[in-house]
Order: sequence, then C-alpha cells, then structure tokens
Amino acid sequence: MFIFDLIKNKSSQFSETDKEISKFILANSQDVASLSITSLAEKTFTSKSSVLRFVQKLGFSGFTEFKFMIDRNEYKENPSITNLENILQMQQNLLERLTNNDFDPLFKKINHSHNIYLISTGVSQRLQCQTIQRDFLKIGVPMNMLPAGSNNDLTNAVVEKLKKDDLLIVLSSSGENKDIKEMLTIPLLKDVPIFSLTISNNNWLTEHSSYFFSLGIQESHDLVSEYTSTFIHTTIDFLRIAFENYLRNTILEKNKR
Repeated sequence: MFIFDLIKNKSSQFSETDKEISKFILANSQDVASLSITSLAEKTFTSKSSVLRFVQKLGFSGFTEFKFMIDRNEYKENPSITNLENILQMQQNLLERLTNNDFDPLFKKINHSHNIYLISTGVSQRLQCQTIQRDFLKIGVPMNMLPAGSNNDLTNAVVEKLKKDDLLIVLSSSGENKDIKEMLTIPLLKDVPIFSLTISNNNWLTEHSSYFFSLGIQESHDLVSEYTSTFIHTTIDFLRIAFENYLRNTILEKNKR
C-alpha cells in the first residue's frame, strides 16, 4: 500500500513524535483522509506544526497534498480496478482529448519563453516534472525545477523575479494545494503565464492558468489512484512529440516564405 511503503522508506528519519503520528496513520489509514490537520494532531497528542513537519518529511508540500494522495492511493475493493476494458477506455478517452486539444498557443509560448520553471506539489509530481525536464532538454528546451513550498527561500526569490516572457509549468493532482496558491500570488499579479497539469477539470489551478490540461477524470473514480501516473506520463509523452511536430511545421512554414 502506498502510505505503508512511504512511511517505511522514511522511517529512519523519524523523531519520536513522527513515530507516534505514523503509528496512528498506519492503524487508521482509511480514516486519515477525512481528518483535518488539527484533528490528526489531537488524535496523536501532537501539534499542527508537528504533523506538518511529518508530512513534509514524507515528501509532500503540505497537509492538503498528503490527504489527497492518501485518499487516492487507498486500496478499495472494487472489481472495476482490475477491469482491463475500463482502463483501455480511459486511455482512449485521454488520447482523444489530447488529439482534439489545441496546444499551439502553449507550444508557441514554450518556444519563445525566456525562462521556463517546473513546480511540483508532491512526490509523484516531482518525478513527473523530472521526466518533463529530461524529455524537453533532449529537444533543446531547458527547464528549471523549483523546490515546492511557499516557505522555500530559493523558490520565493525566483518567483518574485518572474516576467511575462517566462513560463511556469505546475503539476498538481488536486489543483487546490494551499502552497501553490500562495506561491502563485505574485506571478498572477504580474500576469506571468502558467501552464497547469491536473487530474480533474474543475479546480483553483486550472481557473487561474493561462494554459491548462486536465486528465478529465473525476476525483471519485476508483481508477484514479491506480493509474493516474500512467495517464500523466502518457500526456507528457504526447506533449513532447506534439511539440517536436510543432517546431518542424514552424520551420517548414518559414522556409516557404
């Protein structure tokens, strides 16, 4: 199970307080997603700051992201999870949405951006950002990763200097992450272009993005927790290939003039 493996891998870094919090979570994993940070602190006889430090040790930028991932990765007894036809149908729907979406405005911005920065909100998103960074660097588009968290000095220093000819690419499962909202306050005021990649269509991040693409999967869907990463990486592969085609077509059009 996702949270069991994560806690096991990080346990060597735990303080005594962290161990108490982890014991409660492991024993009540199905209920944690419904608790507030205050409630979890009370039930573990700790404090909100202790809980926040604990989830950050696990690799999450905040408690909201932690709860979201707990909820999405909690195993559910549902036969649809292993239904190959459902998985293939969702993959087909995603490919159709990608094919029918007009990415040219985004590709034009990527091609002409002075600086491009990647921001992730959790463990999975960080790995996905690394994939984007690696794949686009191969085709000559450098991107820099910013550490998540509104309290990170490096991130704040870079964000404050962003301009309209830069681009922020933000990956967030829920699109409702508190740290992301705080981090994007200045970029939004300065009209810095933002491209977001999320799971569901309706969330704060997509509403405040210049360009966005969502997997179009309802958050309550039982397949989300099992196959979201696969769908995200499919999207990343598609964007990289489509961008390469955009560059070729742009060069051909220039040569015709």
